[in-house]
Amino acid sequence: MEDSLIDEHARLLKGFEGELQFDLWLANERFLKLNDVYLKIENSTIQLDSVLFIDDKIIAVDIKNYSSKYRVIDNHWSNDYRTIPNPLESITRQHFLLSKLFPKQQIVMMMVFINPKFSIDKAFHNKNIYMHYDRLRLLNDLKNYGHSNSKSLKHLNHMKRFITDGSIFMKNYDFSDKQIKSGILCSCRKEISSCIQPSCKYTVCKYCNTKHNTKELIRNNIIEWITIHKRPITYKEACIWCEGVSGSTIERVLKKYFVRTGTNRKYLYDLENNHQVLK
Repeated sequence: MEDSLIDEHARLLKGFEGELQFDLWLANERFLKLNDVYLKIENSTIQLDSVLFIDDKIIAVDIKNYSSKYRVIDNHWSNDYRTIPNPLESITRQHFLLSKLFPKQQIVMMMVFINPKFSIDKAFHNKNIYMHYDRLRLLNDLKNYGHSNSKSLKHLNHMKRFITDGSIFMKNYDFSDKQIKSGILCSCRKEISSCIQPSCKYTVCKYCNTKHNTKELIRNNIIEWITIHKRPITYKEACIWCEGVSGSTIERVLKKYFVRTGTNRKYLYDLENNHQVLK
């Protein structure tokens, strides 16, 4: 593979991992949302990492998985490897176009720098910008906007009418299942199945020393599978994905954290958000 394609593959994969991590931040919440959507608004197309619909508000979240120290130089950001346009400027354009779609609703633009290795030499003064340590602040801010309800569902369905195929803007890479390795991943993205001890409530990552609740760690990895494949998971698939974890533990996690549909040996397990019914 050419170096340029390797770099592009790494960039796309890193962005995808950042979006998965953000999904884990919201795993226990009941907000209506759309992920990775391309919208055709008039003659312009925009891509949004995540859009939440809370009460009468539309909240667009841009997720950045930058992992180094940046310096602000004029209207650009630079690190030791590259210089990029100020990413905060994209918020203005996105807000302008979303305002055309929802002229009477409050639109909130957020940006999340989700990687703990990211830093920048100037402080942010926008309260809607969040660092990796701001998860609780972000969740609290979202809850202060209210709850997803029938108005939220109406806005979500309205946005769906403007979704377009984003593949025409992407290079044709093959992200087949063969490229996705099984095993339990820590938040540092290292495989730590060997660290899980039977009957132990907690698991400690041997790479970064992060202490995890074992069941929540397994749950988060199953959520990643569902997010990647965009469909419910079976018990067998969960066992393969969480290689190294006992079947009985996986079964308990599936029953505790996921919505089960189907019958007998054809059970499917999905995120609760995907089955939420709004009245």
